[in-house]
Amino acid sequence: MEPRQIESAADFVEVLAATGRPTEDGIRVATEREIAALTNLSRPRVREYLAGLQTVGLLSRVQGSGTVLRVPDADEKSNVFTLMEKSGQLPIDDIERFREMLEIGVLPQLSTPLEEGIAAQLRALIDDMHAASANGDAAAGCEADLAFHRLLLRQADNALLTFVIDSLDGALRSDILDRRRHALAAETAANGGSKPEVFRTDSVHEEIVTALESGHPTAISAAIRLHFDVHRGLLA
Repeated sequence: MEPRQIESAADFVEVLAATGRPTEDGIRVATEREIAALTNLSRPRVREYLAGLQTVGLLSRVQGSGTVLRVPDADEKSNVFTLMEKSGQLPIDDIERFREMLEIGVLPQLSTPLEEGIAAQLRALIDDMHAASANGDAAAGCEADLAFHRLLLRQADNALLTFVIDSLDGALRSDILDRRRHALAAETAANGGSKPEVFRTDSVHEEIVTALESGHPTAISAAIRLHFDVHRGLLA
């Protein structure tokens, strides 16, 4: 293999993956000396890259397997979207916009109206959001909100999509929590400083369920767009 020009951590990972040996734990990477020859990097620079990957959870020392490059699970704090955001390769705004585009693109394509049992689960999660907001528990509201959107997208019954949305949850959880706090505060301020009887932050989800029950793609798309527009408006 000709030496690879390394211009980023992504280039370095590609070399490790291409030249390593698959194991049960991941990909056993080459030695420092071999990696240096494959990349024309100095040994100290190779160690820097390896240390960085180990810090963010992509590289680990496995007994009997040596140094292993691993793919993080979707629910780990070191999932791919989180790693890209932390490393500065992917702005959090882009991750949020991707999540929005995913819902707008996928949900109107569901082939059948929402099943009664799924609709009941979704409405129970909306009730959890209402209860959390009334109690001033933004964290519980955030978890119910994330669970609501996970359940929505899982109706597409696609394993890759499930992995992606679980990974997005991990990357966006703290940001969504912060935005929920701001949205609830904005609604309270607009209500003269008192908590509204029902927060629009939560009730807008009901329109998504109603649209999905109808099975009409145009109504579903409009409800999803309204959901994100309402939240943008509250945070403006």
